[in-house]
Amino acid sequence: MSEDGSDLTNGTGLAMILAEADDIGAFAGSSFSLPVVEIGFLASIFVYLAFLDLRMMGISLLILAPQFVFVPLMQRAINRRVAQRTRLLRRFGDEILSPSRAEAGARRLDEVFAVDIGVFEIKFTLNFLMNLTYSLGSLLVLGIGCVLAVRGQTEIATVVTFLSATTKIVDPWNDIVDWARGLAMTTVKYDLIVGGLGMGPTR
Repeated sequence: MSEDGSDLTNGTGLAMILAEADDIGAFAGSSFSLPVVEIGFLASIFVYLAFLDLRMMGISLLILAPQFVFVPLMQRAINRRVAQRTRLLRRFGDEILSPSRAEAGARRLDEVFAVDIGVFEIKFTLNFLMNLTYSLGSLLVLGIGCVLAVRGQTEIATVVTFLSATTKIVDPWNDIVDWARGLAMTTVKYDLIVGGLGMGPTR
């Protein structure tokens, strides 16, 4: 018996582990190239903005600052649910083959559904908060930029350039965040597979 209480030495358990391994393999394919490309693209944008106006570049960085707080916190909550879901499905795989435990298997599906709903709620909330920070950030750049332009401390063309650059930051930054979230979930799944095969402890 594994740490999660499932007998993973049978054919069903091994098949489920192999299916879980597919997700790890899919992530490994882009695990190196994607962050290199997107981080390089982001770095080039910020270098260009620093060349135009260092103060405005600092304001642009403030747009991303809140995400360093709530993204890791919410991702940890997702990771816990991903691990819980995997363990529940493993137990369901064992119970569905036993007529005496069929009723428990049906209840297990309800638990999996509840966990899935929880994951979706967190993901939608995370997307909402990220979009909110982008919108507030654009307003911040526009507001402070206009004040500086009125005072003669910058040009309106510079403000427009920064506002345009702010929108260009969104897509590569989202890709980097998605990659980091994928790395976190893949790490959780890998630990579960290693623990399920008895090659090491799960986290």
